[in-house]
This record gives sequence, structure tokens and C-alpha cells, in this order.
Amino acid sequence: MNITGQTKLVGVFGYPIGHSVSPQMHNAAFEHLGMDWCYLPFAVAPDNVATALRALPAQGVVGVNVTIPLKELALAAVDEVVPPANLVGAVNTVHCRDAKLVGYNTDVAGFTRSLAEAGEDLRGRTAVVLGAGGAARAAVVALAQMGAARIWVVALQVELERGARTAELARRADRGAVGAVIEWKRPALRAAVAQADALVNATPIGMYPHHEQPAPVPASWLREGMLIYDMVYNPSDTRLLVAARRRGCRTLGGLRMLVLQGAESFTVWTGRRAPTDIMQEAVARALAK
Repeated sequence: MNITGQTKLVGVFGYPIGHSVSPQMHNAAFEHLGMDWCYLPFAVAPDNVATALRALPAQGVVGVNVTIPLKELALAAVDEVVPPANLVGAVNTVHCRDAKLVGYNTDVAGFTRSLAEAGEDLRGRTAVVLGAGGAARAAVVALAQMGAARIWVVALQVELERGARTAELARRADRGAVGAVIEWKRPALRAAVAQADALVNATPIGMYPHHEQPAPVPASWLREGMLIYDMVYNPSDTRLLVAARRRGCRTLGGLRMLVLQGAESFTVWTGRRAPTDIMQEAVARALAK
């Protein structure tokens, strides 16, 4: 990579950020297309998000991705919000346009496209979403927009209020979905999983370097034919996914969603179609190291 004063810069804000494979993914895409662009990781503490974002236009940075735990904080720092980021209440992509910060949420499209590619149709179905953060909010909006009938949001006791706001997104998506929040307690969670056609893990449980911790739900709760979607992409085969396949469940990991949401960000910044196959190969290589 030959970086000069003409090279266009993009990157990712996170805290911590060492686990991110987005630099490898996007830089592989730039190289493949012969673009003079570079994607860099930035460790930005939550208290510094607004300051760091506000500095981007002055430095000539085209835009950034925003990852855990900064997505909801970024929403308050941008000048303009593009749907569905306003509905989700979280921004994962920022574009510096005409000296303004424009916020997007590409997680919704990444989640929806990954399900469509796998031939999964959740219209009229019941889904359980584990978590109440930005990723969970994107999943709830996507599920509601694709026509899910009922969506359970599972939150820790200390996050029940946040979980209720996340569940409310199902109704606000205006597709007839019913959203409800339950506390992450064994009997309530088990009862919800027993009724579900799909289970989505939208928490960091099982993510490297804590990949040896137990799966978010016991394998015995999973039923043959259920769809288990784990948004964790590192490792690509989480304990939840391994257990689910043994139980005869259909499974989807977070790697494809990572690529597809990244492809949406790529297009926002560059105006060009992203080479998703190249991006996925780069992610797979990075995770294999």
C-alpha cells in the first residue's frame, strides 16, 4: 500500500479495537479495485466519541465505521441521520459530507441481506433476540420490517428499561410485529426460546478472546429446525453455533453480516459497489491467523 497526500482515509472507531478485522476487509477491497484509499483502526474511548467525530472533516477523513460500545453515542454526535439509523437509535457508519457528519446504520441491511442470501423467510414467525444494545436494535428493526409476527427482546435486569425501548422498535417499524421484553432469567428465557422459530444472539457472548465461555443458552433448549443466528464473527464457529448444529438447527454466523454491512458502508463512502467476495476472503484470512 502506497500512502500519499492524495490517499483518501476512512476507518473504524471502537473501544477496544484490536479485535477488528474491518481494516483487512476494506483495504483488500480498495486494493482489488485499484483505489487510492486506506482504512485505519482508531481506539476511541466512549467519553471522546463526539470530539473524535467532530475532528474528522477538518482532517479530510471521508468517514468511519463505529463499533462496540460507541454506536448509540455516535447518534447524538452527527449532524444528520439517515433512516433507519434514527429508528434503530444507533449509528455504525459516519460519512463526512459537505463538512457535516451524516450517520447511517448499515447493520439492518447487513442482517436482512444475510438472511435473504441464506433463503430464510421469517414472515409471520417468532424470534428471540438476546441483548438490548445497538446490534440488537438493528436486528429487531430488520425482523419487524421483514414481517416477523412476535419478537422477544431478552435483557439483563439492569437493562430492562433499555430492553423495553428496543422491543418498542418492533411496533414503530410499522409492519405489524409485536415486541416484548423479558428479563434474562432462566425460566422466562427458556419459555421464550421454546416458542421461538429463530434465536438471534446480538450480544458479545462467545466473542474472542472470551470464546471459551459458555453459550448464551443451553444446547438442550434448542429444537431441531430452529434458526440460530449468532452475530459474533470471531470465532466464525461459536459454541452456540456448534451446539445448534448438533441439535439439528439451521445456523448463520456473523461473518456474512459483517461483510454485507461493511459493503453498505463502502458504497456510502465511495459511491461504488463493494466486492463482497474479496472482502469475505480477506476476513476469513484474518480470522485464520
